[in-house]
Amino acid sequence: MSQLKLVTAVGAAAVILPAGSAVAAASPSDGINAERATLVPMSQVLRRCDQSDETHVPSIGHGTGVSIISSTGADVRADVSLQNATPDIRYFVRLIQVPPAASRCGAGDPGVAVGTLDTDDGGNGTATIQQAVLPGVKGAWVFIDGPPGYGTSSDFFSSDFIAPV
Repeated sequence: MSQLKLVTAVGAAAVILPAGSAVAAASPSDGINAERATLVPMSQVLRRCDQSDETHVPSIGHGTGVSIISSTGADVRADVSLQNATPDIRYFVRLIQVPPAASRCGAGDPGVAVGTLDTDDGGNGTATIQQAVLPGVKGAWVFIDGPPGYGTSSDFFSSDFIAPV
């Protein structure tokens, strides 16, 4: 049986979909190619630039996240949503293309689009990030992190898998 996730998609009501389901609600007017849109659940897992797990690093936060990663062929876009995360926090969002153009995936590195997501007093927030697809890229994923300061670690979320581009 496939894993089911309860998610709130950006601008939509709560739905239950199998992890990795294609999203058919996209329309040409919003710039999303429905055939290349993937619903990607997010977990509180710290990952390396190649999207492998970074073990033994706990997130201090809570909540759930989801992204819809889509591609027009020339551009890749992530519509990101957090629910019940840390309230009133500015999160930093990175859309990371794979394979990476460099061994780094920080702000300003090739193939990394950056933005921010501000949560409201309920810990809910959305953001959209987009950039041109680099040559040779096969997929993309999202990493979100909050400011450190609650100890030695921070609040973070990452895509559960790499979405095809």
